[in-house]
Amino acid sequence: MLEGQFTRLRSLNVADAEWVRRLRTSPAVMRAFQYRYPITDVQQEEFVRGLAGNREQFYFVAEDPVVGKPFGVCSIHQIDYRNQRADCGIFWDADVAGGEIASFEAAFLLRDYAYSYLNLQKICAELLPDNVRAIRFNEAIGMTLEGTRRRHLFYDGQFHDLLLYAQFRDDFYNRPTRVIQMFLAAKSRK
Repeated sequence: MLEGQFTRLRSLNVADAEWVRRLRTSPAVMRAFQYRYPITDVQQEEFVRGLAGNREQFYFVAEDPVVGKPFGVCSIHQIDYRNQRADCGIFWDADVAGGEIASFEAAFLLRDYAYSYLNLQKICAELLPDNVRAIRFNEAIGMTLEGTRRRHLFYDGQFHDLLLYAQFRDDFYNRPTRVIQMFLAAKSRK
């Protein structure tokens, strides 16, 4: 379990499967994903069961640390320990989230875990160009645009680009954004 002042990240478990499936397949969240297929309850439960003991992917439920109400899911997946890199993903329930501060803290906790505990040196993310909110969020936590895969995805009847973002461990700790500076300062006071 990863704990902050505004957010707690705990491992995703089978009891969370249906809540995650409903959130992941909600129109607002699904619109931000490359893959927009329906997910059945059985598929979701099998996915969550497959996470047990899997060292290449860690999925966390982000929740309010006081009342324990979940508001999102974050992950580090496709972990390549040899090359010290992984992909990350985050999605929130906008109706429940305790404001931006909790979401930013969840992203901070996830990255701090990935860089300090998993010893990763690079975290990558793939974003849709029309998801302006996700782009701003990722840039605020220090992700930078590395490139674009042109006409890489087909949905809504046409091809779309895919943006490739990344962040390096040394940038996270040595050249943090203002958002990350705030959480690093709070961590050093503990």
